Amino acid sequence: MRLKLARFIVLVATFGLLTRFDGFATDGFATSAQAADRLQLCHNDYKQLTQKYMAQLSELMQKARKAGDPELANRIEKNLILLSSKQKQFSELPRTLRPDIPDNLPNGTRELHVQFRHLSDKYAADLYLLARRAIKISPTFTFELLNILLEINPDHVKARSLRGYVRQGDQWLTPFERDQIRAGKIDHPRFGWLKKSYVERYERGERNFMGNWISAEKEAEIRRDFRYAWTVRTEHFQIKTNHSLEKGVEMGRKLEVFYDYFKQTFAAFYNSPQQIKQFFESTTGRSKTRSQLYKINHFRSKEEYVKKLIKRIPQIAITNGLYQLEDRTAYFYYDPESDFDATIFHEVTHQLMYESHLKKRDIANNGHFWIVEGIANYTESFRIIQKDNQTTYEVGNPRFVRFYWARKRLLDEGYFVPQAEFSRMGRLEYQTGPTPLLQKRYSQAAGLAHFYMHYKNGIYRNALMVYMAQIYHSSPRVQARVRGLDALTGVDYPTLDRQYREYMQEQLEEVGDDEVIQ
Repeated sequence: MRLKLARFIVLVATFGLLTRFDGFATDGFATSAQAADRLQLCHNDYKQLTQKYMAQLSELMQKARKAGDPELANRIEKNLILLSSKQKQFSELPRTLRPDIPDNLPNGTRELHVQFRHLSDKYAADLYLLARRAIKISPTFTFELLNILLEINPDHVKARSLRGYVRQGDQWLTPFERDQIRAGKIDHPRFGWLKKSYVERYERGERNFMGNWISAEKEAEIRRDFRYAWTVRTEHFQIKTNHSLEKGVEMGRKLEVFYDYFKQTFAAFYNSPQQIKQFFESTTGRSKTRSQLYKINHFRSKEEYVKKLIKRIPQIAITNGLYQLEDRTAYFYYDPESDFDATIFHEVTHQLMYESHLKKRDIANNGHFWIVEGIANYTESFRIIQKDNQTTYEVGNPRFVRFYWARKRLLDEGYFVPQAEFSRMGRLEYQTGPTPLLQKRYSQAAGLAHFYMHYKNGIYRNALMVYMAQIYHSSPRVQARVRGLDALTGVDYPTLDRQYREYMQEQLEEVGDDEVIQ
């Protein structure tokens, strides 16, 4: 096992520039028993809609096979697999509109294609209506429905708009992409956004540096000095690296996929019920709030990383990445032997959450610190999967190493701190102790984060979002009066402890002897 306790937040002065979060931390989205009943009704309606759609697809798939149309049968089967899977893998949304169904298909098969399109669009429309019903009850469930319906109908205009896309002709673009195209640039697979007139010369090994054309080797030599590092701009991130332009572009692509997942999944953390409602009523699909570019500094070696930060952080050499609040920057270095993706998703989780407010502040100094690290440990499991020229992602796979150790330490080693006691630990107490004890704390935090995200189809997820929103709130009054997860779920801690143990046992039985994902 690799120890990642070295990932930590330096809790010092900072200013964030994302969505202001005013007010639901003390009363929040509905978490009462009555609201839970309404949420259960929404889940039941989703189940009925999905069962009906899947039954229709199963029948249609058989017809497609009998008609000799394996391509259509495979597309139908893909939807069936998505909807039947507990651990859903979502695809990167296509950038072009679905083509019209050709008129010249063989007799009988075109009608099957039309029927598949009609059934899928109807199901997606029903999910959108259900999502609107669920807004005030469960924003997390709402955005899960949006993710599913966009897998089924990626051209659903309102859902697509809510994900921040605008239509340009037959393409779906983000505003950033639209502006780059208007500036005469293309998104090159290796070099990122590049002027069209530069492409041929870049592919020949030339580089434009401060208006002059030089060799790629000469540019690399100059940019070894971090003052002249490559700067890669994406929709939401500014990445500086002295490793290579290609590494910066690669990081940017991964971070944008992660950002898209994060803002949908953690919508209730960032937005009040009123803001969520406005998303659905907006004609632009974009929040009317200030935004920023999240800053990433990536060094080509650990030595440079340590040299940059050691004066501010004497223990920097034991880390493999960190988010520092002082300058609102996440720092990393190139290490071919480490799981860099897990590191970057962990630290950027800290970054996205802290920069949800403008005000500099401490986080969880006097209690509730476990979830600060627990949720970042959870997002380490985010995995981007490239297959057949398609990008998909998954998160929360119970085979991931963090969750493996959570189960092992609870069920085999008997380590467990009751949640009432665990939640009273502030930052200093939580991060103080011998390494074996810290490992156990981090494992329990990861396991609990998974529990609150997924238990019974996410029944406690809204409560977890409200809990974290209080902890990260800019108001000292709200931070001083954090309501625990017992109060927010309406379930006492001893019962939550029992449910967590049962959940971990069920998870162990589910994964069996499957290989651990490192």
